[in-house]
Amino acid sequence: MSISAKTAWHEVLHAILEDPTKSDDAITQFIENEVPDEGEILDFKQDLYISASSTYHNKKRQSELIKHFSALANVRRPARFRYLFIGFNDEGEFIGMQYLDQRDGDQILDVDDADLRNVFSDKVAPSPDFEVFELERNGCRGGVVAIRQAEQVPLVAESTLRKKGSSAFVSEGQAYTRDGSKTVRMGSDDFAAMIRYREELITSKIQDLTQGLSQVIGIPDDQLANAVCKFFAARNRLERGLC
Repeated sequence: MSISAKTAWHEVLHAILEDPTKSDDAITQFIENEVPDEGEILDFKQDLYISASSTYHNKKRQSELIKHFSALANVRRPARFRYLFIGFNDEGEFIGMQYLDQRDGDQILDVDDADLRNVFSDKVAPSPDFEVFELERNGCRGGVVAIRQAEQVPLVAESTLRKKGSSAFVSEGQAYTRDGSKTVRMGSDDFAAMIRYREELITSKIQDLTQGLSQVIGIPDDQLANAVCKFFAARNRLERGLC
């Protein structure tokens, strides 16, 4: 199956995942043939654990989930969906989930949806919006996590997951993004760019909302959108005590 030049692979994939007529074999073949080997909005994982037998490694694994999910949601790229492919090797080939780690625990496809979402509850704000799709081929299990682009960016850690003593896996106030195929901690420049990106998203949504309304009240689209933007900007300044 080849992708139309007008439709990005990440949009086509989500449509296929939600199509009940598409077989797991067809989905895995699409991923292997059409999805890039690496990139900012995708990551291939042979395994992805949610828990471990020890408290230390349990926190470590949950912190890794927080980083992976929030980083993909935070990427400043016009793609509605970002993906974690579970049970795929680094070349994007489906091999099924691997259980090579000796610390026991469950992988994210071994637990209920509520248990997975609970990892982010009270730990990340806003919580990532995602869907989990399970796959099976030739007796091997795997899956795809489709993470929606965050509208209220950036997603930030709300609590600290400590290692031992004062060091931490994830600290309150930290945020993550992607640098190529790597998950990285956001710096001050990243935060500034993210705030500008959020303002662009808000402006775009306001423009969408005001289209058509301008005809009713007799004000051009651009003037109405500009007035609404100024209103929200003034309200934000008041809330921050700046005026």
